Amino acid sequence: MKIRGIVSGMVMQRDKNNLCDIFFTADEEVKKIEVSDKFSVVKFEKENERYHLSGIRTGGPYTLKINDELFSDIYVGDVWILAGQSNNQGVGRLVDIDYNTNDKIRAFYLDSHWDIANHPLHKLGESFYKVHTEVLNATPTNFNIKGVGPGLSFAQRMFSLTAAPQGIIASSHGGTNLYEQWAPEKLSLGPDKSLYAATYARFIDNGANCKGVLWYQGCSDTYEERYTHYADNMIKLVKAFRTDFKEDLPFVQVQISRMSWASFEFDDKDKMWTSIREQQRQLNSRIDNFDTVHTISYRSADGIHLTSDSQEILGKDAAEAMFCLIYGKLYNCKPGIRLDSIEVYQDDYDENISSVILNYKNVHGKLLGNSRAMGFNRSWGSDYLENSGIFDVFVDGNQVTLRCNFPKEKIIGQYLWYGAGRNPSANITDEKGRSLPAFGPVKIKEGKVD
Repeated sequence: MKIRGIVSGMVMQRDKNNLCDIFFTADEEVKKIEVSDKFSVVKFEKENERYHLSGIRTGGPYTLKINDELFSDIYVGDVWILAGQSNNQGVGRLVDIDYNTNDKIRAFYLDSHWDIANHPLHKLGESFYKVHTEVLNATPTNFNIKGVGPGLSFAQRMFSLTAAPQGIIASSHGGTNLYEQWAPEKLSLGPDKSLYAATYARFIDNGANCKGVLWYQGCSDTYEERYTHYADNMIKLVKAFRTDFKEDLPFVQVQISRMSWASFEFDDKDKMWTSIREQQRQLNSRIDNFDTVHTISYRSADGIHLTSDSQEILGKDAAEAMFCLIYGKLYNCKPGIRLDSIEVYQDDYDENISSVILNYKNVHGKLLGNSRAMGFNRSWGSDYLENSGIFDVFVDGNQVTLRCNFPKEKIIGQYLWYGAGRNPSANITDEKGRSLPAFGPVKIKEGKVD
């Protein structure tokens, strides 16, 4: 008997009643389904060409028998798609990393088997679908040294918040862009030719249901023919996921960090990186059930990838943002930090000085300047930035104050950036180590920020 949609070792997605809710196909009629849990009441019915399976309680491991076909180590909980490029794939060094021994935190690896989730989650060369190996030409990686991304700490934090088994469907590939490899219109090419199609196939392979998507991508769209279309392409991608995968699927994206191969001048490439970050920052207002977490202050392991400890913070940050999208602000979870509003004050003693106060929301505790707060630039126009005019930056609670060499009437109308360029020095975090969003250009005016 050939079944697609159920795999030994899997995590089945649960419904709002904490019972499994998945779909599978079989090449012969399903007459009987049994589960090794006396408190579960298994229900199944055929809907068109596939079966809908429900009734198995959250938890596990269970043994499942369909007719005479046996599946072992079955769990019921929440399933997440981990998609994007190399920082989501995981390139952090395997140094001082705790090995996960919790068998309720699991991963569907690229070779299409389930097991306990551990770094590395993505071994591209072992992929079941040929898009990773033959189309995208996966390069050898020394997995004794590298392989840490945010996926495992994301799942661990979600487990601590929900106590339900967690499953990760690993689907990322380094160096891929929205412009081509993740284009949803290539679904018809099939999983051996399209990365989007391969992700969809892995979704179908595991019951055609999941809880949400953790998306980390954007560096490969920092090119002339791509960067101006990034936001529109992301909107198209999310819409496609919600059409092809699941309606209203929650998305948490990661704003891209730094790239160290940068000139001393603010050149066109710097503008492209800055533009992608700003487009990502504003996507929250353009896509429902969507949030963004940020990385601009995090340490780098090489020229473009985050360190393992930064990935650890990022995964927890993304989990809290996802939890808030789904359940609200419970258990001191907070969405991604956002720039909320700007206030401008004339100095009481010097007519040539003003203070620009930036108010942030969703801060854990208070903001930290980490000895000397850095990362801000200003300019007269929106298409360039200057390094002069801000002579002091300090943080207090959820506010950052910029002291500027301009009176209030002249600083209003100028433009502001945080974390501009490919490799900025931007170091402000909250007490949990979460980064502020990179932004800019934002026009300085009093009131709410778009």
